Amino acid sequence: MEAVLKPKSKEIGKKRSKRMTRAGRDNVEGWLFMAPTLLLSGIFLLVPILLSFYLSFREYSLFDGSILTGGSFVGLSNYTEALKDPSFIKSLKNVLYYTVMMVPATVSLSLGLALVANSKLRGKTFFRIVYYLPAITSIVAISIIFLFIFKLDGAVNVLLGIFGVEPVSWFFNSRYALPSIAAMGVWMASGFYMIIFLAGLQDIPSTYYEAAKIDGANFLQSFLYITLPCLKGKMFFVVVSLLIGSFQLFDQVFVVSGGSGGPGESTMTVILKVYQTAFRDLRFGYASSMAFLLLGVILAVTLVQKKIFEGDE
Repeated sequence: MEAVLKPKSKEIGKKRSKRMTRAGRDNVEGWLFMAPTLLLSGIFLLVPILLSFYLSFREYSLFDGSILTGGSFVGLSNYTEALKDPSFIKSLKNVLYYTVMMVPATVSLSLGLALVANSKLRGKTFFRIVYYLPAITSIVAISIIFLFIFKLDGAVNVLLGIFGVEPVSWFFNSRYALPSIAAMGVWMASGFYMIIFLAGLQDIPSTYYEAAKIDGANFLQSFLYITLPCLKGKMFFVVVSLLIGSFQLFDQVFVVSGGSGGPGESTMTVILKVYQTAFRDLRFGYASSMAFLLLGVILAVTLVQKKIFEGDE
């Protein structure tokens, strides 16, 4: 009996060792495939982040020589200076104002477009393509187009003139400049997030709606009690992505204001302020401290959103 069991135990041991060897080989191959991406990410992402964090505690300019040894250590003075800088505080307020205008409007519009694209409307493929086109168009090109549309004799003022509204220089008026950029942001982002919501809508089983219809639920009730709860994961992704993108607003304001953040700092954003401080004033340490303060704000807002969505669940 023992003679019979020993060969079987040996065979089982060999099979296990083969499986372990195969698993180890798969792990090695996996790491080898990932190595180029990890290496490039480390060189072009992780290292600059660590250097920037190091510079945020130093007063450094390009004329100070090596990044590691040049300049002088100033501790937290860059951070305290940023928190007392009226221009930086103004840029934070502008970004918050832009976020409040842009994020809810984009979520609502992109979800509405997704509902239309997911309906039985004829030619919906054409509409899906048209809605998505702004997402793959150059931000600079779109900004230049909006400059023409919103200028004094542009299409917006011509349309409003039909109703007797006086023409406004939208991007060069401190009252309307940031809302105009927010309108541009909504138009640019809605098509991309429509695709996210559309994917979520197509994942919802049709049996849910059929059961609700049998129970006498109307469209609004089905939307509130079936569609929105089933889209909660997608909604969290969309809201957080829009929040992060809005806090990092740069390209549109740079093109529209010519890099000045005007008129009267009405379109000054944190990233534009960081850009000006680093490449115009050559204060790289101070610019790095503002960038990490923005990172802290983004992280805090993201954690709050995570708590809100978890609380809803």
